[in-house]
Amino acid sequence: MSVQVVAAPPRPDKAVIRRQRRKMSIKRKRVTPPSSQQLRNLQANGLYVHSSPPRVLQVNPSIIRQWLRSGDLEKLESVVLEGQAHKLVGEYSPDAKVRAYLKTIPALMAKIEMLHEAVTKGQQEDMEMLLKEERNKRMALCKDPAGVPLLHKAVYYGHLDIVSWLVETYPLTVSTKDREGRTALFYCCVLKDPKETWELLERAGADPSVTDSQARIAAYYIDHPSEIELADTRDMSGSFRRFTSGKDGTYLSH
Repeated sequence: MSVQVVAAPPRPDKAVIRRQRRKMSIKRKRVTPPSSQQLRNLQANGLYVHSSPPRVLQVNPSIIRQWLRSGDLEKLESVVLEGQAHKLVGEYSPDAKVRAYLKTIPALMAKIEMLHEAVTKGQQEDMEMLLKEERNKRMALCKDPAGVPLLHKAVYYGHLDIVSWLVETYPLTVSTKDREGRTALFYCCVLKDPKETWELLERAGADPSVTDSQARIAAYYIDHPSEIELADTRDMSGSFRRFTSGKDGTYLSH
């Protein structure tokens, strides 16, 4: 019986392996709003595959009651910053510090509303005063009841001075997301000339590869601005209007 001898495969060239690894590695590059053709090359059917879907803080009543019972003040403060302070109104906690905090909820709701009103109208001095007098430095991350952060509104309504001040004074605002998983960078698309604001946010650390709840990156909306709109709240009841124009501070609700 003949025995077939199979030759061992040749050892791969180390230089070839290194070249292949370099090609496979993903290096972060500076991204500017792409052209239509570049966008088509970057994305397939308008979608960008990303392994980390946007995360949203879960603030359902059962979890809130659990935090109230355990006296988790930090988590309860996060509820307020997420624009859900109304869910704490009238609640009770066996923890004395939490009870004291609950008494401040109406005042905090009023301050958050004033902050968002100031940013929307471009009243930078009022916004700065409200933030500087607040002991909680995370107040700059506060969202309205529709889940929209301050920086998103500053971008959307074209208040570049406010955008610059916020990202310089409170760098974490750059990576804060709304309920659609969008950072402020996504809303550059509504501006007549988004380049300056886009580059400002990117210099401040905005990540252009972040995807929203539709699995799209910010650059997609540069060519499809009609597919994005900013949810906003004119009161603290939880209802909200949708605005489709932010270029001149005019509110167009529908």
